[in-house]
Amino acid sequence: ALPFNKKNMALVIGFMPFTATRYQYFDNDTLRTPDDTLTVKYTYEGSGGVDRYFLGWGWNIIKDLSFGINGLLYLGNIRRDQVTEYTKGTGFLNSRFRDDMRIRGLGFDMGAQYRFSVKKLLMTIGISGEYGFKARSLEIFHADYYFGQFGDDPLKVDTIRNQKTTVTLPSTVRAALGLGKPGKWQLFIGTDFQSWSSFRRGDISEPRFDNRFSQSAAFEVCPIYANSKSVFRQSVLTFSIRQASEFIKPNEFGYRSFGATLGFSFPVLTNSLMDRKLSSWVNIGLDYINFVHRSPKITDNQVFRMIFAFTLRDKWTPKFKYN
Repeated sequence: ALPFNKKNMALVIGFMPFTATRYQYFDNDTLRTPDDTLTVKYTYEGSGGVDRYFLGWGWNIIKDLSFGINGLLYLGNIRRDQVTEYTKGTGFLNSRFRDDMRIRGLGFDMGAQYRFSVKKLLMTIGISGEYGFKARSLEIFHADYYFGQFGDDPLKVDTIRNQKTTVTLPSTVRAALGLGKPGKWQLFIGTDFQSWSSFRRGDISEPRFDNRFSQSAAFEVCPIYANSKSVFRQSVLTFSIRQASEFIKPNEFGYRSFGATLGFSFPVLTNSLMDRKLSSWVNIGLDYINFVHRSPKITDNQVFRMIFAFTLRDKWTPKFKYN
C-alpha cells in the first residue's frame, strides 16, 4: 500500500489465491467375464487454481468514515484427469480423459468502514461485497487411449472439445464488528456469505455446489506484564475461532468446517522502534481446520498449518516523500 496524498487517500496493489484444486484418489473395481476376472483401477486427479490480482483505492471521506474499491483480475488454469486402467496384459483398451479449463476475467469489489467511540471504547463497523460476474473460459477436453500403463503404448489421442465459454463466479457479502481499546485489547466478530449455488460453466450449473455461510470471532491483546522499555510491549497475541457451512456437497448434505488460529506478532528492532513509532512486525501463527460430514461414507479432513508473515509498518517511506 502507498499513500496517494498527504491526508486521506491511498493505493494498494497485490494478489491472493481465489480457488485451489488439489486432489488425487483411487478406486478399484472387479469386472467378471465368462473367461476371466479383471481388476479395474480408476484414478481421479485435479490440479491448478485461480488467483486474484487487485489494484485498489481507499478514501477517508470524513474523520471516521472510509471507503475503498478494488479492480480485480482473475487468472488461472484448472486441470482434471480421469484414468481407467485394466489389469496389464489382458488386451483391454485403457483411457485417460483430461479436462483443461483456462480462466480470465475482470471484476471489482468495494467496502466501507466506520469508527466511533462508546464510553472510551472504539467500535468499528465494516461491510464489503463483490458482485458475481462472468469470466471468459477456454475448455479443452481430450482423450488418450493406450494399452498397459499410460505412456507405455500410446494408441490414439482425440481432442473431443475445444470451445470458448464463460464461468459465472459467486457474489460475496461480508460484515464485521470490532470493539476494544487499540493498543490494549480488541474483540472482533464477523460473518460472510458466498452464493456458490449461482456458479455456472457456460449455462450449466454445478449440482454439488451450495451457498457458503461462515461466522468468526477473534480476540487480540497486548501483553500487560511488559514494561514500557520492553520489545514485547508492542507485541500482540491473537486467538480466533470460526465455523462455516461449506459450499461443497458430496451428496444431499454439505461439509461443515470448524477452525482455530493462535498467532503472535512482535516488532522488529529498527530505528523507528527506538523512536517509539510504529515498527515492522514478524507474525507467527498456528492454524487448525476440521472438515466434517454427517455421512459416515464421506471422508472427513483435518488441516494443520504454520503461518509466517512480515508486516512492513515503518514510516520512513512516506516521510521522505512528504519532507
